[in-house]
Amino acid sequence: MTPRDSHHDPKSSLSSGYPTAPWEFDAVDQRCAHLLCEAGYVVQSKIGAGGMGLVFSACHPRHGLVAVKMLRPELCSEESADVIKHEASRLKRLRHPDIVQFHDQGMVEDRSFVVTELVQGVPITAYAQSVVWTEHLPLFLQLARAVQFAHQARVVHRDLKPSNILVTADGTPKILDFGLSRALTHEAAETSIFTAPAIKYAGTLSYMSPERLQGQELDAHPREDVYSLGVILYEVLCGRLPFDVDSFHPVAAWLELSKASLKNRLPINLPRRHDMFAVLQKALARHGDDRYASVAELLEDMERYQRGMAVAYRPRRIAQRAHSVWRTHQRKALTFLVIAVTGLSGGFAWSISEWRTTEQQRKIAQAVVDVLTTDILQVDPWTARQLTLREALDRAAPTINERFAADPQVAAAVHGVLGASYRDVGDFEASERHLTEAMRIYLSCGDPHETPLGIRNHLADLRMQQLRLTEAAKLYAESYSDGVDRFGANAREGVRARVGMAMVAFRQRDYATADAIFREIIPRMRAQSEPEDPALCGAMLSHAALLAEWKKLDESQSVLDALCATQRAHQDAELRTSIANTRSDLLVRRGLYAEAEEFTRQVLEECSTKLGPEHPATIEIAWDLANILWRSEYLDEAITVSQEYYPIACNVLGQHHAVTQALLNKLALSLYDAGDLEAAEPLMLENWLSVECNVEAYALDQTIITYNLASLWFTQKRYTDALPLFEEVVADYGLNPAGPASDIGWNSLRRLAVCYDATGDRAIAHRLFEQVLGWSCHLTPEEPRAVLNDQYNLVLNRCETGNAREVLQLLEVIIRDAGEMLGEDALHVRKALHFLGVAHSNDGDYSHAAAAFQRLVPINRRVLGANHPDTLVEWLNLGRALSNTGRAWEAMAAFEQVLLDPDVYDLRSRRYSQYACLELYDLYIAADCAEAAEEIIQAGVGFVWDEDRGAPTPQVTRLLSLATGADSTNPPANSSAAAG
Repeated sequence: MTPRDSHHDPKSSLSSGYPTAPWEFDAVDQRCAHLLCEAGYVVQSKIGAGGMGLVFSACHPRHGLVAVKMLRPELCSEESADVIKHEASRLKRLRHPDIVQFHDQGMVEDRSFVVTELVQGVPITAYAQSVVWTEHLPLFLQLARAVQFAHQARVVHRDLKPSNILVTADGTPKILDFGLSRALTHEAAETSIFTAPAIKYAGTLSYMSPERLQGQELDAHPREDVYSLGVILYEVLCGRLPFDVDSFHPVAAWLELSKASLKNRLPINLPRRHDMFAVLQKALARHGDDRYASVAELLEDMERYQRGMAVAYRPRRIAQRAHSVWRTHQRKALTFLVIAVTGLSGGFAWSISEWRTTEQQRKIAQAVVDVLTTDILQVDPWTARQLTLREALDRAAPTINERFAADPQVAAAVHGVLGASYRDVGDFEASERHLTEAMRIYLSCGDPHETPLGIRNHLADLRMQQLRLTEAAKLYAESYSDGVDRFGANAREGVRARVGMAMVAFRQRDYATADAIFREIIPRMRAQSEPEDPALCGAMLSHAALLAEWKKLDESQSVLDALCATQRAHQDAELRTSIANTRSDLLVRRGLYAEAEEFTRQVLEECSTKLGPEHPATIEIAWDLANILWRSEYLDEAITVSQEYYPIACNVLGQHHAVTQALLNKLALSLYDAGDLEAAEPLMLENWLSVECNVEAYALDQTIITYNLASLWFTQKRYTDALPLFEEVVADYGLNPAGPASDIGWNSLRRLAVCYDATGDRAIAHRLFEQVLGWSCHLTPEEPRAVLNDQYNLVLNRCETGNAREVLQLLEVIIRDAGEMLGEDALHVRKALHFLGVAHSNDGDYSHAAAAFQRLVPINRRVLGANHPDTLVEWLNLGRALSNTGRAWEAMAAFEQVLLDPDVYDLRSRRYSQYACLELYDLYIAADCAEAAEEIIQAGVGFVWDEDRGAPTPQVTRLLSLATGADSTNPPANSSAAAG
């Protein structure tokens, strides 16, 4: 379940300790009831059958309503009665709010019984299905702490399962039936009834530890409860058992567990899913020695997880998987370094299999493979798990020229690969150093192949990622021209340069030019390449993304469908991920957020399962999901996904990589939109200051990041800080209302005007407001609220400059326009009516002010409700306007509408009521109604709470003074002014 799923009320399915059923008392039940009656327990009903006998609800003079368990006859020997008595003395001392209280034990004739607290609740798994998933972890932690408490009292449960853990209506877990508990002391173990063969396998097999299933005669150990808690945690989170062996014979169940492996079926939206799975792996380890030694250790890891820290236990699988992937891709060593190690679809990385099969090229290919396998792969697995790619690259880089001094072309090839890889992890300085060195070597050697063109293309890629688009365009153009001149129009590096030219035009928002290049080059690439060729697929995906951003959604879908039609059998994870990203982007642009979210969650789950959460393709899809959730305004979920995958992206891809920065940006924006400005600001600053940010594939650039930070400071009313940033955005995007970034440029211009207005330069603000209104006319059909906001800004500017007549005229225009565009109940109409009434009041025109407030009050009552503070304040404003026009009785009626139940009032409402009481008092005194005046003051005191007396406002001071009989004839503050 997600946080958006509906809340099922757990109270609707409460039971008395066990699931209830329409039991009828048979002869056995009647005999048990009779025996219990002799012991002083009046049976009310039969609850059910537990693992060791029958359970009844009963009344007792001292204990009240209790649960009584009558043990099975085979467990009721005299020896067992003594042991039960011994166990009972321990259990009575086991007092914890989450453990069912043990009351008594006894024996009637030949039957033993135990008496416990009666619990109204549902099994923990049923309760978990009825609440949102964010409640699961706190519930489990509460349960585990109760089990740990019992362990500290040297009692192990040994039969923890959902039916023995009931959750009450207020969400409190209660552990039932320590019927299989054994003391940890050897003395108790030697005399315990629970070593009896008859109940050697007592309990439910799926929750029983493997060592017990194996039939080992072991003393009770906390690890048994750790295993059971692991099963319960897995079932609560996943909705199913990790290993369902209930139908097996115990020995067969043990054999099944010995060969089964734990599947990661955790919900895809669970924060830091891989950490939680690591905890489950440790708790459910087959061998007790591999498990958490105690519930305290399990709790420590769970609490670390809850605080957002890395868990102590991490399985050794990352390095092993990395080695496996490396071995698979050795034949494509150059492509592998960019794709498999960095996890990045370098897009233009060279493929050794496609190089010309000359002896020199074979030497280069082998040299690169040697560098990869010798310098990067051959490391200790434990070290590899902690080694970042940048550290691995740094290990290989210093020795290149020395190792290949006799063959400079080989050195140049390796420098080229390292340069491309450094670029992809965001180290642009190192990338430029290696690519420049490779270019120098090739030029000095006079390489006859396309390789120098490839190096130049890599340099162009670097310039584009640095947002130095003019330089990138020049380098691509040079590569394309040289490629055509030397190797023909279809030379691979020449074609790649042509695609780069299209991408530069795309980034410069010259969509027409980019589209024309893609339409020219893609058919040529298709004619000479296989459908699965990465360069062809990348070009088609880029073309689809261009068309989508250009708002040609049908054409974009057509290009994407054409790509998918040729890729049905293709298994490349990076390509499938990129296609999925583009498809979800199309759904988002069509406004189909629910479909986009569902599709992206499916892709993310597939990637997590097949590739692992640390795989770059998984991280990229996670960003896509966070973006969709943010656009859908599911901010909590967007924050959760971003918080989970951002640290993974930092570790796997590097802090400055495109996806890492995009995840950071989305986390910051989600926190900002959720109102957590304090948490969002340092993240936005980090995002903004990361000048090496490589984000061309994620519709982010430095200008948008600047706009986000400026908007945050604007929201915090830090206008001086925000002003230069908005100026930068306006300068970057220009003032073209029809431009592709018109919404950001327009909003920046609007906010820039407000910043100037707030910092006192109202002349500039006035010019900007007029410019915004002129621009707004282009957007009126789609953005009526924004246009009205611009009009409000101009109104406020006019108010500051004292042009009252123009203010009134503008307000009348807003009321008319907003009513026509949005309807009379729209917020803009209500705001304008309020401002109009205030403006008339400030101008002394109380008749027109009263007319505005009389029109506003019924709208607020209808839209907001009679008790809403905004409704109350308009009654207050109306009363003041009427009072100032001499309509005293109408004013009294208006003020009385503000006086409702004092207990339901917030601070605003209380203060409005305090004002109203004082206004009524003055009106009653003026009307010579002293008795009514005295009553209203006493009523007014009811609106003065203790917190109001600590730092009393003028109206509180006057109310208290009048209530004590002190002479106070001063009118309340602002009695003739409208309240805002």
